[in-house]
Amino acid sequence: MNTAKNLPLRLKRTEFESNSYFEVIAPGVTLEEVMSGDFWVHVRNNFRVHDVIVAVAADGAFDAELRITSLNKVSGDIRFRLLSNVKGQAGAVVKSQPAERFEIKHRGAGRFAIVERKTGDIAADGLDKDTAAAEKAKMEAERQAA
Repeated sequence: MNTAKNLPLRLKRTEFESNSYFEVIAPGVTLEEVMSGDFWVHVRNNFRVHDVIVAVAADGAFDAELRITSLNKVSGDIRFRLLSNVKGQAGAVVKSQPAERFEIKHRGAGRFAIVERKTGDIAADGLDKDTAAAEKAKMEAERQAA
């Protein structure tokens, strides 16, 4: 039997107890600067204790989720708990894979064709399913290597 005091008598819905905010942080601004009350001087009157701010650095230096743990609107002092922080390289670029140029289409009677997506031109026809998949992979690899 649980003898703890102050057990919850009712649950509170999140949307009534705290707000969530999202802010893109200018390049060159550090997470430490974001976690100071001075950074939020123009909007701090909107905040309440337990509000959550998702701060994403425009230069890719960090993605952070902050919870306000204390707030003094007179002095401007805001204290945060860092809920998550993903650090990245500033200016990191991720090269995306180009879209596939070819697709496999069923032509009936167990036969398949490799067709260029954009034009509809048939690159190979009359293949079984496994051969078509292997040939398509070879054609995509040759295209990407070029």
